[in-house]
Amino acid sequence: MRRRSVNLAVAGMLAIAGAGLAQSASALPIDHEGWRLLGVPGVKESSIRWTDDETLEVTSDNSVAFFYREVMPQAQRLEWRWRVTHPGSRTDLRTPGQDDRPVALHLWFPKQDGSSPLFGWAASLLGYPPVGHAITYVWGGSEPRGTAFANPHMDESQGMIVILRSMPAATDAADGWMAESVDFAADYERYFGMPSPQPSHIAVSGDSDDLGGLRSALITGLRFVGPVQER
Repeated sequence: MRRRSVNLAVAGMLAIAGAGLAQSASALPIDHEGWRLLGVPGVKESSIRWTDDETLEVTSDNSVAFFYREVMPQAQRLEWRWRVTHPGSRTDLRTPGQDDRPVALHLWFPKQDGSSPLFGWAASLLGYPPVGHAITYVWGGSEPRGTAFANPHMDESQGMIVILRSMPAATDAADGWMAESVDFAADYERYFGMPSPQPSHIAVSGDSDDLGGLRSALITGLRFVGPVQER
């Protein structure tokens, strides 16, 4: 994926109308409003579209794009289900120019006092929202589930990639639907060494602009789960 103004064409995600901090967990569901596509100038945009009220289809064919929106959750976890329909070949997510993947889900967090904006001084020029840290949950690459490392497209200590599902060999059949539940608040504290703010944006992306070919996936049932719990 190239480091630039990314046309985030990821489909739908979350209106989180503030629910107080109730004792029992509550689901904060998807909302179709307010999504924006962000793409890379000069690069074909991936297609990210709603196929029904809950499901996004992400299709990349020598292309890349992000679909994103602002969110205001009071939550600690993010849950969803996803399925890769065209995996493509294995890639190296640590190396720019070789890090294509069928689908990724991104949480962007607000800029803290004294921190640099994500993607540095060029962020506003490239059309990125003013955020400070990012966690990217990926289905792709070849490393084991739970592998986490610094995002090579971001300044050091600002972004982390977490592999939730790795790719099968090119000749293998893609896995079926897989359920995910991530404690993003705990992940933020683990990776960045400070208490987690609530995320300001959520995004979905598809990426095959470096090595080329077709990669596609579906993502459904995306929701924040709260309330925030004292830790």
